[in-house]
Order: sequence, then structure tokens, then C-alpha cells
Amino acid sequence: MAQSCSSSQTISINVGGIVFSTSSSTLSTIHSEKDEHHFLAELVSNHFNSQEASSNSSLQNNTTPLLFIDRDPTHFRYVLNYLRNGINVVLPSHDPHAMEELFMEAKYYRLNSLADLLSSLMSQHRTCTDEYLTIDVNNTYGEYLCIGPEIAYQFMKGKGLVKVNGLEMKRNVKFCGKWEIEWTHIKQLLEILSQIGFELISTILESRKNGKFENKLIFKRKTSDQNGN
Repeated sequence: MAQSCSSSQTISINVGGIVFSTSSSTLSTIHSEKDEHHFLAELVSNHFNSQEASSNSSLQNNTTPLLFIDRDPTHFRYVLNYLRNGINVVLPSHDPHAMEELFMEAKYYRLNSLADLLSSLMSQHRTCTDEYLTIDVNNTYGEYLCIGPEIAYQFMKGKGLVKVNGLEMKRNVKFCGKWEIEWTHIKQLLEILSQIGFELISTILESRKNGKFENKLIFKRKTSDQNGN
């Protein structure tokens, strides 16, 4: 429900020493009920009311009024672009620190819909990290588990680790080691994976050079990444 004032004047705003020029209709735009009475709309309304009360109004002389806001100007262009484009605004989602700063600015200007959008994007950025895990199953060497240290620790608590074959880095996995697991431990291992949030998403049957086949079980879970890495 975008609303703005019917007549539009060019207005220059000094935000922390940097001057931005825009229209009064942009500053008065209200995209949702949550944004009613936001700071910039009230600033324009109060300015117009004070000018109407003056016989020497700068608006009557067709000059551009200059308003001052004592805020950091770094992210003000995003505030203006939100007023222009609503939820379609392009935000610095690649920079968690900038998003947090912009969230504080949105709260200051009482643009609550923008603040909600930023909060949602920051939450997604923190929590939607996928961790993958692969179990290689073959009939010659037993079961091989590509696993991180958290699961290795839980499995080693009385589960009978056989040996370590080395470390291997894989895409989308922060740490990955291969552990040789006895057949008799697979059931307990799968129970551990389920308890800590892994779900089976794929099975792959691969042919090896010696003519034998190997099954790969692919698991995935969502992990919380508070630093956005």
C-alpha cells in the first residue's frame, strides 16, 4: 500500500554532512501499515507546515529546502531506495556488518517493514549453512565414513574405531576425515547421525576399477553459522 503526498518538491537533506537530493513524495512514501508515521514522512510534513506558516517560504520562492539529520550517511542511500522500490530494494546482503548497521538505521527512521526484511535476511544468512557427509560402503574394506570431528568424537566413545586413513577436504564441508568403520557398527553410526540432525538425501552406486561396486550414502544437515561464514 504505497502512499505519498500528492504534490512533489525537490528536497535536499544533509545527513551527517553528506547532502542527498530527492523528492518530497519519495520521502513521504508509506509502503505498509508498519511504516505509518515514519521519521522521514513526518520530517517532510512538519517542514511543509512550518513553511506554509511563513510568508517568506522557500517553497513559495521555488528554492530547494535543506533539511539536516544527525545520522551516519553511509547507508542512507539504501533507505531512499527502499522508499522508492519497497521490498524490491537491493540490499548489501553479502556484508553482515553492513546489514546490521542498516537494520539500526531502519529502526531509527521507523521503517519497520525494512527492518523486518533485514532481520529475515540476516537470520537466513546465519542459519542456512549446509553440511554434507558421505559414507562409502564396499565389501572389501568395510565401511568408510567421511566425517567431521564432532561425529568422530561421539562415535569413538566405546564404538571401536579401527584406523584413520587420512584427511580430505571437500567442497561445502568445513572438515572431513575418512574413518574405517566395522560392519557391526553401522547401525549405531546411523543412529548417531540421526540424533545430531543428519538426514539421508541420496544413494549412489559406483563401479570400481576392480569390477566391484561401491555404495555412497550422502547425508545433509543444516548448521548454524553465526558469523555468516
